[in-house]
Amino acid sequence: MRRFIILGVLFISCYRSGTQPVVERLVNNQDYYNEFHKLVEGANQSIYMCMFVANFKKGTLVEYIYEDLASAVSRGVDVRVLLDSSYYDSSLNAENTAFAESLMKVGVKVCFDTPYPTTHAKFGVFDHAIVLIGSTNWTESALEKNNEVNVVIENRDIAGELEEYFFKIWRKDD
Repeated sequence: MRRFIILGVLFISCYRSGTQPVVERLVNNQDYYNEFHKLVEGANQSIYMCMFVANFKKGTLVEYIYEDLASAVSRGVDVRVLLDSSYYDSSLNAENTAFAESLMKVGVKVCFDTPYPTTHAKFGVFDHAIVLIGSTNWTESALEKNNEVNVVIENRDIAGELEEYFFKIWRKDD
């Protein structure tokens, strides 16, 4: 039921903006990593990811996400990850900082939002055309244990709006 409510909200918001989304597929629970992997491998120009929390832990799917992003950078893809900087949760900040430092070592551009308001969004825009958006954080729990729901949308208008939103929060000059 929740899945249909989320899709309904998405369609209503798209209808009001005059765009027609193409929801290619739902991505639930542990299917997130496989979908993310395919999208990263298919990206040729850019990957812009916004994530509330990322907890880099060897031997988990988060390590595979890290490796996928590193591989995209080595192919010449502009990879940027925007992470939350919390005003109330120092453990979240420690997790995000550790992941950010690992990403920067392999050439991923990383930025933290301002501490207030919280950036709780979880989405990615691939090659200015494909969006992966939903509830999944980059944590072992979210990727391997939780009930999560995400959608893949192939629509340049929606991708463009999310890129604008991403760069409003992105605080670096590059």
